[in-house]
Amino acid sequence: MVTQKSFRKGCASVMDVILCCPKICLIITIQAIWCWTGPHRRPRPRVRQQRPRRPRPETPPLPPRARALTIPLMNPEDGQVTLSQSQSAFFSKLPLELRRMIYDRALGLSTAHLMYACPRIWARRCTLEGCRHAGIDRRDGETSFGVSLALLRACRQMYVRSPALTGMNQLCGRYSEAIESLYSSNTFSISTQAYGAHTISKIPLFFQPQRVVQIRKLHICWDLLDAGLDLIKPVEHHFPLPSWLKTWKIISDMAGLRELLIEFTYTYPPTSRYTFEFWMEHQIEIFEPVKCVVSPSTFVITLPYRELSTDLDVAPSSCIFRPPAQDPFLQV
Repeated sequence: MVTQKSFRKGCASVMDVILCCPKICLIITIQAIWCWTGPHRRPRPRVRQQRPRRPRPETPPLPPRARALTIPLMNPEDGQVTLSQSQSAFFSKLPLELRRMIYDRALGLSTAHLMYACPRIWARRCTLEGCRHAGIDRRDGETSFGVSLALLRACRQMYVRSPALTGMNQLCGRYSEAIESLYSSNTFSISTQAYGAHTISKIPLFFQPQRVVQIRKLHICWDLLDAGLDLIKPVEHHFPLPSWLKTWKIISDMAGLRELLIEFTYTYPPTSRYTFEFWMEHQIEIFEPVKCVVSPSTFVITLPYRELSTDLDVAPSSCIFRPPAQDPFLQV
C-alpha cells in the first residue's frame, strides 16, 4: 500500500531527475566540444631549421670598352681639387675689400621690393632703373635673387643644423661676412598698395635687429588710400594715430639708414576733401615723429598736396619736404 510519505519521495526523485538531466547533458556536450576543438587539438607550427647558405661568388664587372666618343679619364690637377672654405683661394688670397666688392655684385647693387604676404615677407629684385615701386600685381622687371642668395641661405642652414661639426665656426664667419652685403648694398623699396600696407610694421618680426641696422637705403611709396590715411568722415579720431606712430618708431630704429625717400601718393583720386582739410590743419602734429629720424643724411618726403607747407621745422632731422608733381584732385 502506497503511503503519503512514499509518494512524496517518489515525486521528489522524479523532480530531481527532470532538473538534473539537462545539466548533465549540457556538461557532457561542453566536454565533448572541448575535446574536439580545444587548444590541444590545434596544429603547432613547425620550426624549420635554417641551413646556412653558401655565399655566391660576385660577378666581376665588365672591362671598359674603348669607344670613339669616350673621353679619357684624367686625374684632377691641383687647381681642380675642391678645398674647404678656409683653404680656398677666394678666402686665403683675396683681401676683405675685394671680397666685399664681389659680395655686393652678387647679392646687392639693385632694388629689392618687399611685400608682406602671410606668413612671411617676400623679396623680389627689380631690374628697372629709377624704379619707384612696381606695385603688387605688376611683375615688370622683377626677378628672384638667383642662386647667390640660395647658396648663402644654404650656408646658414648648415651652420644652424650642425653647430658642433668641425669648421662650422669658419662657415658662420663666411656667412656673416657675405650677409651684410645683402642688406647694406641693396635699396629696399616698400609700397603700401594692396596687401603691402602692413609690410613696414612686420619688419621687426622677420628681420633680426643686427640686420635692420645694416639697411642703408629705404624707399617707401605711401598710398593714402590703401594705408587707411584717407578720411571719409570729418572726425579726427579716424586717423590711425597708433599705427602711424609705430611706423615712424620702426623707421627711427634703423640706425644705419643713409638714404630715406618717402612719397605720399594717391593711386586713385581722393574720395573726399576731409583728408586734405585734416592734413592742412594738423600738418605739424602729423610730422612730429619725423624729428626722431636722425640717421639718414638724405631724407626727402614728398607731400600728398601742393598746399601743404614745405618749411616745417623738424630739427634735428635732416628731412626735406617737397610738393607732389601732380595735384591728386586733378588725376584722371
